[in-house]
Amino acid sequence: MTFVAMGLGGMGRAQVVGTRMMGLGAGITRVELPHCKVTVEISAEPVYQLDGAPRSAFRPNLEVDLAGAPAEVEDPLLEHALRQLEESIGAPRGTTLKTGPRSSKLKEESAAPPPCRST
Repeated sequence: MTFVAMGLGGMGRAQVVGTRMMGLGAGITRVELPHCKVTVEISAEPVYQLDGAPRSAFRPNLEVDLAGAPAEVEDPLLEHALRQLEESIGAPRGTTLKTGPRSSKLKEESAAPPPCRST
C-alpha cells in the first residue's frame, strides 16, 4: 500500500494519513538459499517517490502521532482521517462520520442464509 499512497500523494490526488516510514528505502524480495533451503529477505531495488526522493523520506500529508493518541480511541489513524474529512466537506458542527460496527439489522441480514427455493 505504500506505493499507492506515495503515488496518489505525489500526484496531489490524495491526502495520506499515517505515520512515518521505518526508514525503508528499497523493495524487498525473498530468495531461497539453494544449499540449505532457507528463505531470506533482501533489499532488491531502490524505490523512489514521484519527485525523485527516496522512499525512506516519505511522510504522510497528515501525520498521526500514535504514541499521543488517547487510549479510548480504537483506531487513531481512522479517527484522524475522518476528522480531516469532516473538516474538508464542511460537516455541520455536531455531525460526525460514524465508525464502528454496522447496524445490527445489517449484521442479521448478512448472516442469514439465502432463502431456499423449491423447483
